[in-house]
Amino acid sequence: MSHSKLIIKGSALSVLQFLLQVIVAFFMMPFIIRHLGKELYGVWLLIAAFVGYYGLLDFGISGAVMRYVSRSIGAKQREWTKYYVSTAFFVLCAVGLIIIVISFGASFIGKAFITSKENILLFKYSVIIAGCTVGLSFPLRVFDGVLNANLRVDLKRGIEIGELIVRTILIVVILGKGYGVLGLAAVSALCMLAEFVAKTIAAFVSDHTLRIGIRYISRDKAKEMQDFAFFNFIQSIAKILSEKIDPYTVAYFANIIAVTYYGVALSLANYFAEFFRALLGILLPVLSQKEGAKDIEGIRRVFLFVSKLTIIMATFIGSMVVLYGKQFLVCWLGAPFSRSYIIMVILIVPMIVAYGLFPSVFILNSMERHRINTYLDIVQGITNLFLSIILGFLWKTIGIALGTAIPLLMLGSFAKSHFACKVIKLSAFDYWRKMLSIFLRCEFLIVPVWFVFGRQIGESYMSIFRIIVIHTAFFAGIGYFFLLSKSDMKLIKQRVFASIAR
Repeated sequence: MSHSKLIIKGSALSVLQFLLQVIVAFFMMPFIIRHLGKELYGVWLLIAAFVGYYGLLDFGISGAVMRYVSRSIGAKQREWTKYYVSTAFFVLCAVGLIIIVISFGASFIGKAFITSKENILLFKYSVIIAGCTVGLSFPLRVFDGVLNANLRVDLKRGIEIGELIVRTILIVVILGKGYGVLGLAAVSALCMLAEFVAKTIAAFVSDHTLRIGIRYISRDKAKEMQDFAFFNFIQSIAKILSEKIDPYTVAYFANIIAVTYYGVALSLANYFAEFFRALLGILLPVLSQKEGAKDIEGIRRVFLFVSKLTIIMATFIGSMVVLYGKQFLVCWLGAPFSRSYIIMVILIVPMIVAYGLFPSVFILNSMERHRINTYLDIVQGITNLFLSIILGFLWKTIGIALGTAIPLLMLGSFAKSHFACKVIKLSAFDYWRKMLSIFLRCEFLIVPVWFVFGRQIGESYMSIFRIIVIHTAFFAGIGYFFLLSKSDMKLIKQRVFASIAR
């Protein structure tokens, strides 16, 4: 299969996987909360967050494997692959053993966040189950990178989709039989292990030259991967501090039930973020090509055009969440979860700005200024942690949400866009002014519809669906002419007709 077909197939399956994750979450979250109860669901969120921290111990190695195996394939030197993969594999074998040992000690930290003795035991046993599974599967993470390097994202996504379907079915069965949190932990562990084993088999099938052996361990290859792995590791720390630490600060300053309400809001905010990350993934190679051609003017044009589109989409989607999120939460999870609404709004509002200006991230990466992104991410993560602790002490869950929102707005949005504009010699203030103008014009199309039709909508899916359709029709119909310039419309038409012609 040609490279272009592999990329298209992989991209299509990536979109399908994202949609399936959203659909599964829509049906499964109410199901799990109903069977576990709010308190045990909060315990489960703490377990899931803690297991996510083990990813730090990867030290960026699996990302480095993808990078250097890709380079070996591109250089027609496939024999190098076995040295990179074997070196990383055996390093992660040692790390996996450390994780298993750590999990037995870490299982006792539940006492600091959980008051019920029964729930402390559940936390302890679940962390041990998850830790042992992560430790056993840790060396197999390198084969994820091998699949990416060989452009077999289609195989990777196919396996992940299969795992999602099987895990969902097993969770329904296990919870239906009353096995609770331990059942969830066991199912998640088995499915995770099966997924990595399947990816390992797929990696060997897709690359017949792949070999694993102690004799292929190379100190030179380890040093080669070190720098790239280090920055991956730093970004992982930043991501955990920015996105994964909140459940524990909520548990410490509030209680376990508050973790459930906060977790629901955080999940919806994360899906908002994932949508834009998936949508804009194609932007990096486009900008990299123009950078390679030294076409700075072309980069500026693409940057401004895509920023305009992302501001429009982020403003519209974010506004729908803010205006009708409370009704959705009540329909979805019940009236008590209306208290998740204010947390969701605090998290979503800065995301509208951050993902509206998200092309800035791709500018920095494509222009080889990725270290700026990394440094800003780590400062954002540290600021997030300290602000969440300070504001959490003062205002509990609201303060913790603000502690996450403020650094995202200041560092993840304005600081990154400032440096991106500087790199391409564009005035940051002019850029912000143009984007603010687009934002205000978007709201000019959204607020009147809400005022006339949306203020008193009922708490039902049909009511929410109807008002979203009205908003979409009005916004798309008028916005095409009101928000876009003639040159923008011409460019969109050219792209659409070019796609049809292909």
